[in-house]
Amino acid sequence: MSKINIGFTVTDSYAQHLAATMASILSNTSKDNELNFFVLNEGDITSETKRRINQLSNIREFNIKYVTVKREDFSEYSPGVHMSTNYRLKVASLIPEADKILFLDVDLIVLDDIANLWNTDISDYYMAAVPDPCQIYQFQVVRSKFIDKFPTLMYNTGVILLNLKKWREDDIEEKLLHGIKWFSANYDQCWPDQSTLNMVLKDKIKQLDGRWNACPLLGYIQQPPGAYDSIEQRDLIFANPAIIHYAADQKYKAWLDSSLPWADVYWEYLRKTPYYEAGILNMVKNAYKYELSDIHGSLGLLKQQNVINFKYKKYRVLKNLTFGKTAKRYREKCSRFRALVNEIQAIS
Repeated sequence: MSKINIGFTVTDSYAQHLAATMASILSNTSKDNELNFFVLNEGDITSETKRRINQLSNIREFNIKYVTVKREDFSEYSPGVHMSTNYRLKVASLIPEADKILFLDVDLIVLDDIANLWNTDISDYYMAAVPDPCQIYQFQVVRSKFIDKFPTLMYNTGVILLNLKKWREDDIEEKLLHGIKWFSANYDQCWPDQSTLNMVLKDKIKQLDGRWNACPLLGYIQQPPGAYDSIEQRDLIFANPAIIHYAADQKYKAWLDSSLPWADVYWEYLRKTPYYEAGILNMVKNAYKYELSDIHGSLGLLKQQNVINFKYKKYRVLKNLTFGKTAKRYREKCSRFRALVNEIQAIS
């Protein structure tokens, strides 16, 4: 039996996605293996969230530890998408009991037995990871500026297997913190943690098969060669993916639009959590927010046209049944939804 250590960095607002990721791991990992989860956070994980996460034990038993991180320790570094993504750079000292850990983003679903990844031999490496699908972008935005500092292949750090024993032996944590400080001073870019890990660990990174970090929203929306070298490479990876990673612009997430490629597996595992009903409600709210801000660019708006038509008709009636400021407000809403109805009809 293996004791598998799995780490996340997360805020309470992402608890739904943490639950879905954990549910997929719990559902697909052999019960012969012990699962130990470590959740790096800023102390904002509520007791209600912990109660809900604990309910996942109805899938199978697991251990979980919430590790509080001091946000101010990272204040001098570029925050990237969110400050919490940088916390993994200190994982060797934050989780001293682990000599090896699999660190995952929480916008992903695990479809294979995670033990198959865990058992990868990384005794001579600091990290194992899958090359980032967007190598052209990585070259243009990161590597081209200081090309000698980075590996020829840039790795996506949404799925990384870390040799913490070797990190401690070679003082890697200090080198990473020095590296992200340098990176923050020289780049204005969204992934300082990923770029720093690539830069500091570049000579000791083991390449994993692409199926362990398959990114459908990049492969099928962005399309090769912008993401993946070719259609053949993409299709080979997605013939049997082990981990589905919803890496993409924030508007293209499985929990915002269930029609996106491979979004159905997210909802399959979210259904096993206490967050399923809330997830549906959040999808409607978030989709509405994104789609109204960018009506031409969002296919998901078509799915909301019945709601928009209903609201237009409702405000058209209400503006004639009210007076004064209330009537004025309803007239404004009626005009706004009339414009949306016209937009939908124009692109339908």
